[in-house]
Amino acid sequence: MAFLVISAGLALAAVAFICVPLWRAGGRSFAATIAVGLPLAALGLYTWTSDWSWEQPPEQAASRMPGSLEEVVALLARRLAEQPDDVTGWKLLGRSRAVMGDYPGARDAFAEAYTRSAGRDAEAVSGYAEALVLNDERELEGRAGQLFEDALVLAPGDARALWFGGLVAWRRGDPETARQRWQALQAQDIPPEIRQAVAERLAALDAPAASTTGAARGEGIAVRIELAPALVDRVPASGALYLIARTAATGPPLAV
Repeated sequence: MAFLVISAGLALAAVAFICVPLWRAGGRSFAATIAVGLPLAALGLYTWTSDWSWEQPPEQAASRMPGSLEEVVALLARRLAEQPDDVTGWKLLGRSRAVMGDYPGARDAFAEAYTRSAGRDAEAVSGYAEALVLNDERELEGRAGQLFEDALVLAPGDARALWFGGLVAWRRGDPETARQRWQALQAQDIPPEIRQAVAERLAALDAPAASTTGAARGEGIAVRIELAPALVDRVPASGALYLIARTAATGPPLAV
């Protein structure tokens, strides 16, 4: 029963975990990947940390199990203190801490997995990169962006790296690479939710072209902007005005 509670807790916590990269990235595809993987991660975490004995009566065996996700994660951390070279354990700890909202802890755990695998474990590389982004979205233009590229060299089909690698390419003004990566993700045997989200991102790539066509036909919207009286004297006449627009395909905001 304790295992079922923990496993269910991981699956439910995935909803919160999913929202962060989706909200920041403006899409849903990678979220669905995580949602599918988390129940398996829960099973792996339980198997790795549990000392459940099927030879004992259920009541006696159950009394030895941790009673919460936090306790299971704490037990995993203690095991890793004794077995620090277990890369799989560090990856499980990183995923679990991310689910719990402990993004600095997830980053540190994945950093251990990355270091101890000498950067040759694609899952550790992409997990570390994602944890960096969860702590600071600007990492997409920094180390995390390069780590996603490294992960794709190690494992061209890594779903996490394909999704974020597409975002990295899109942000640096390379829509064709973004398209190739999202199409590669779409070609995988993925759940319908992922397929729909990837399709939305691909549609967003075509949105600027559609907007340009509309502008050529004279289409547009009229906008009136007024400053609050209290702000009039505080804004210089040469001040810049920035507008943020969103496409109908629910893509990320675009500065215009």
